Amino acid sequence: MPYTEAHKLFLQSLISRRIVSEATAKKIYKKAFEITGEQREDFQKFVTDIKNALNQLDLDVRQTNDELTGKVYLTLVNQRSDEVAQLASDYSPLEIAYFRLIVERIMTAPGNAFSTSSISALREAGNVKGTLTKSAAEALLNSWVARKWLVLSNRGRYSLGTRALTELESYLKNQYDECDLRDCVFDTTLVTKGFGCSHEGCQAAMHQHAAEKYFANPNNANCPSCRQPWAPYSIGESAVAEHGAASPPPRRSGGERRHSGTQEEEEEIDEDEDEENEDSLPTPGARRQSTRNAGARKKRVADDDDDDDMQGEDELDSDLEGFIVGDGEEDEVEVEIDEVEPSASQAWVGHGGRRRRR
Repeated sequence: MPYTEAHKLFLQSLISRRIVSEATAKKIYKKAFEITGEQREDFQKFVTDIKNALNQLDLDVRQTNDELTGKVYLTLVNQRSDEVAQLASDYSPLEIAYFRLIVERIMTAPGNAFSTSSISALREAGNVKGTLTKSAAEALLNSWVARKWLVLSNRGRYSLGTRALTELESYLKNQYDECDLRDCVFDTTLVTKGFGCSHEGCQAAMHQHAAEKYFANPNNANCPSCRQPWAPYSIGESAVAEHGAASPPPRRSGGERRHSGTQEEEEEIDEDEDEENEDSLPTPGARRQSTRNAGARKKRVADDDDDDDMQGEDELDSDLEGFIVGDGEEDEVEVEIDEVEPSASQAWVGHGGRRRRR
């Protein structure tokens, strides 16, 4: 099927949102065909047609899963890494510098925690070269959560969101390679919320939703990689015990421990958790003991996402109708693509310099 008005409407809607759940994407897809009156084609082929059209612009539409729930998202990703792409962000250099510090704190959290407390996140505002007030920092954190760059848990801890993991994956793997990052054995994407195999020498890890699905089958009692009885260690917020102590990571073959942060970082986690209790931040529930008892948290996250989808659906009709290309304006979509920010991701990562060391 040729690239049609329905494709243009869908792409315009995706450009305005940057990331949408697959459920919302299918609603946009359906509505686009209703508006244009064109004959509907298969959804996956429809998305593939758009991906092919975007290749020449160094853009891509990637389908990834939420680490906790497995919910599928479509993200518009910029694949360029030049200075023009860096200038395309609607955040200031000061705000981008703050975001980098938050990412660093999350990625270098000890004990595979891949998260940081609200207190620690706000403290990082003081490390930015420039003036960033606490209220401005809070507003930025809220903005990044709303745009799915970050996730804020009920416990009051920030971690990387689906958008950040999708758009920044290559950067994260290159910049934090000494942190012994693991890819999921099922979809080969970075694991920051899930489980790893604790058997010596085994590199297996899996997202929480993948582990729940895999071990729901009673025949799957062993690690899918080393084939030994499944003995997991936690990756993500659940690796942090109730009062802030990070669970020790397993040893590599040869006896060397994986990256677990400095003693200063580990003490900071204890301090952060104490301050969170003083400030009456949300208290954690019982720590997960296996891959099978994570259902309640998963359902809460899914419910929150469903609420977001419903809010987006209320605005869908007017948004799409506003994107209809008028007669004789065939170049309108191309102009819109050029004018829209290609992606904030390239501005986040910058060029050259390694991250600061603690």
